[in-house]
Amino acid sequence: MLVATYSVSKRIRTYRVGVDWSSQSVVITHLRHIADCSPINDTLVLSELPLTSPHPEPQLYHLELLSPAPAPDLRRKESLPPMLLAFFCSSASTDKQPTVAVEQSTFITRWEYSITKPSLHPSFAQSGLKKPNDITFKRLQDVRVNKVLVAVRELHLATTLVLCYSDGSVEFRSRSTLEPLLRDVADRVSSLAQVGLEYLPDDPPGIEAVAEACLMQFNMSYVGYGNYHDDLSAVMQNFQKQFLKDRPEEAREFVHVFLSDMCRILQLNVDYSGDVKIENYLKNVLHQKTLSMQHSLGYHGEQQHRTLPSKVAFAILQLRWAALTFLMGLKQNPPGTILSTEAGFNRTETVRSFFGMISWTLSLMNHILDELFTLLSEVEEEGPVTYDSIESKIQARNTPALALIFVSQSRLLFKYNLLRFRSINAEAVQSRPQNPTWRELGDIFGRSPVPIQLFEKVIVDVETSVRNIYESNQISDAERKDIEKKMLITGSVSPKLWLAIESLLTKTLKSVREDINRATLYFHDISWIGLSDDRASDQWRKEHRLDIVRKVQVSTRAKVKRCTRCCSVMEDSAPQRGTTGWLVNMWRNCVCGNWWMDLDHERKMIDGVS
Repeated sequence: MLVATYSVSKRIRTYRVGVDWSSQSVVITHLRHIADCSPINDTLVLSELPLTSPHPEPQLYHLELLSPAPAPDLRRKESLPPMLLAFFCSSASTDKQPTVAVEQSTFITRWEYSITKPSLHPSFAQSGLKKPNDITFKRLQDVRVNKVLVAVRELHLATTLVLCYSDGSVEFRSRSTLEPLLRDVADRVSSLAQVGLEYLPDDPPGIEAVAEACLMQFNMSYVGYGNYHDDLSAVMQNFQKQFLKDRPEEAREFVHVFLSDMCRILQLNVDYSGDVKIENYLKNVLHQKTLSMQHSLGYHGEQQHRTLPSKVAFAILQLRWAALTFLMGLKQNPPGTILSTEAGFNRTETVRSFFGMISWTLSLMNHILDELFTLLSEVEEEGPVTYDSIESKIQARNTPALALIFVSQSRLLFKYNLLRFRSINAEAVQSRPQNPTWRELGDIFGRSPVPIQLFEKVIVDVETSVRNIYESNQISDAERKDIEKKMLITGSVSPKLWLAIESLLTKTLKSVREDINRATLYFHDISWIGLSDDRASDQWRKEHRLDIVRKVQVSTRAKVKRCTRCCSVMEDSAPQRGTTGWLVNMWRNCVCGNWWMDLDHERKMIDGVS
């Protein structure tokens, strides 16, 4: 890899960067320095626009290294060598107003990188001595354009350069000569100004324009690199922080536009309100990609509260991971059957590997019902229960409880996980009361204030109410899909499902409330699940770390690795003999689907920089 730098002494230095795999170190070799890199006075002017006054000394503002490329003429065997481009900007000013720039130009200086072998007498080869190759940078003719260039892109295997200017225009030029390429299609649009559209200095692009630009980059990243678009996520988060920090409504609109169109581009159907097999849902990795991006856009740091859409995505990702875990770990047993028939589940380490996942999911169920009970009590004290009153309380409390009950994806995952819970609980209570490991697993279910059957009743009642509304109002498939998509990416239940919300709050919750100890439910510890904004949850995040895969607390002294997108951590211990298969599969990727990074290595890098 070649690297170019520009110093305050106005010199360009070039380096070759490589990896020495034997010593596992990075090797940096200095190649050449270019002392005279400023534009030459007789620079070739490709634009016919004259300058009204001389330019001051141009200032370098960008360096670009072009990789080798195939020759434009396919009959030639040799390829185009690497090329170094340096961009200098200069502003001309008037005599009456010397501080006001009236014309700006970009000077492009170019060098070709080449390696030549020294010509030596054949006798030197017999001595075993080798002279290093000569590395040269041949300067080519400079180019001047009466515009400010802001970006350079490569096309057609790096044989064509796309120059993007500050006025919104785009120009295609030959890499070899930098001559403009004639358009082969007469009606091709090369800039917004060509069709009469432009942004005035005091009229910056709107939220939808920025979201669409990010969406185009996401589409290119997805097609070219698959799942790896963390740079785009970082840019969008920075945009929200800089321009939308004090404008929450526009920030929500920005995320909504991007996520909605992202589902459209991926042709992703998020409607699972019908009868769907869990295997078909889990096989579709696009759900993991979109949920991961949704969670990332609402995540602003370990000690900051997630946004409501981010919480919904985070919870569904964990439920998806739980369902995937049960599907892999108990794949020989259909839901609702006794587990003793599977030899793998008889092993103690296999049973224990499910402890954290089961505890986390049960705590989520308790948190949802506790939030719904609190929501109902607060609304009833203030007056009649209406959709607006419920929605305002949800936004104020930033709680995803109601959305996780009504979004069809989370309902599908809850139904599957509850069936597995029933099988595991039955095995723990009835079949193996004498086994300490199974007895401990049974105690986890016993400590939950909300029994499995009661939460299952809530899910079934909501499922029935939602289906009745869809059928009685004759809602089309397209409209139903749109309702489900909006609920998922906003975290707010659609007003069209108000009758189902009212039935849940006034009938279902009141019927199950009699079978639940509200005091025990209120004091149940949910600070570790990462969905509450109360003081206890904030304190837990400051003092503890949660292994996002096994859902167990990790010691602060343990070696961990962190996800590069959602910043969740996992204990970094090598798989031991007898480790559960599903756990081994997660050593590579996080629950959100992204890569792990060695957290200790990251801290060493930060300490070295500081």
